[in-house]
Amino acid sequence: MIIKMNNIPMETITAPKDGHGDLLFNYYVSAKAPYDRCKMIARIKLHPGDSIGRHDHSEDAELYYIISGNIDVEDNGVWQTLSEGDLIYTSDGEFHQAKNNSNKEATMLAVIIK
Repeated sequence: MIIKMNNIPMETITAPKDGHGDLLFNYYVSAKAPYDRCKMIARIKLHPGDSIGRHDHSEDAELYYIISGNIDVEDNGVWQTLSEGDLIYTSDGEFHQAKNNSNKEATMLAVIIK
């Protein structure tokens, strides 16, 4: 399957997982149209102060790959700042959250797999 970026609409999601702000999502694969074992693939833009609230994963796993900027992430109770090229992987039964505490926009790729 090939998915071209110019064919993917941008969707605004307000306060995902009880987070904060209006995040911009480009869904390559979504819950509305899952593909194989992949439940979601999305490019997400976080403006300064935007966040994805703390949530756990049950019967799936998720990774965030930082494309640009800096994003503070909590990985099972431990906070760390991730930068371009860094990745967080949250396994089944674990939890995480993410926040852009910087003064610049940040972008990440989020992938949820079963």
